Amino acid sequence: MKPSVGFTLLEVLVALAIAALALGVGWGALGHAARQGDGLSSRVLATWLANDVAQELDLGTAQLDEDETRFQANRYGRDFEVHVEYLEDGRTRIRVARPGASDVVLASIDLALP
Repeated sequence: MKPSVGFTLLEVLVALAIAALALGVGWGALGHAARQGDGLSSRVLATWLANDVAQELDLGTAQLDEDETRFQANRYGRDFEVHVEYLEDGRTRIRVARPGASDVVLASIDLALP
């Protein structure tokens, strides 16, 4: 009798189960990395927006209330909520958050404007 060549059905099923498990873990890691990348890009864009608002305040081109103001901004294809606050010590605080989630600040800048 010739020795059999190849794999048994059990060996093939075990190999398929291991491959499926590895692919599932890899797919989950890819989704997590995509979500992290989206969060990072939101923070970078929010920082750019805060810098834009700071420049507008410095140049005097921003139309804002004297004490405190909030407004919605759509920049770079995303919606943001901007909160500008004039502090007692003369500094100006600019915070940028997601709309409706102003407690989750994506970027914050404190300025000492002349």
